[in-house]
Amino acid sequence: MLPVSARLRRAAQFTATVRGGRQTGRACLILYVKPTDQASSRAGFVVSRRVGPAVVRNRVKRRLRHLVAARLDQLPQTADIVIRALPKAASQPGRLVGDFESAWSWAARQCSTPSAPVPAIPAPDSPVGRLASPLFPVAASQPSPQPVAAPAPSPAGLADTPDPSERRP
Repeated sequence: MLPVSARLRRAAQFTATVRGGRQTGRACLILYVKPTDQASSRAGFVVSRRVGPAVVRNRVKRRLRHLVAARLDQLPQTADIVIRALPKAASQPGRLVGDFESAWSWAARQCSTPSAPVPAIPAPDSPVGRLASPLFPVAASQPSPQPVAAPAPSPAGLADTPDPSERRP
């Protein structure tokens, strides 16, 4: 059983790990990892209704908790981990263990290597943001592109449009 201090319990913690961390996918699960400066590593589980009814979902969560509890303190650096179970986790329990082992070894490598900083998105009003955004002109001295004129109508007026009575069924 995971102690309370080793669990992700708030939606904001899950969101921060999923959006700010790295991920790896396997047939039965997706593992997200985000190195942190917490005192201990924490884990959370996401098992949707697509996995199966409540009994099956709870069984998958118990298996995952058991696998994580034995390995959580063996990470080289503290991290927040979210494991999202996929529908195959319920139908192939033997594969779940193998996929977990593979994803966990990947997570351990991610925690041991320093992560590259994520580049910040420049503000649209900054010079860099203006160059990167198609909504803002590159320089104020450049003329804006002229709109393309619509083609002129044919001399016969609507002769180019087909007659509605001539439509094929």
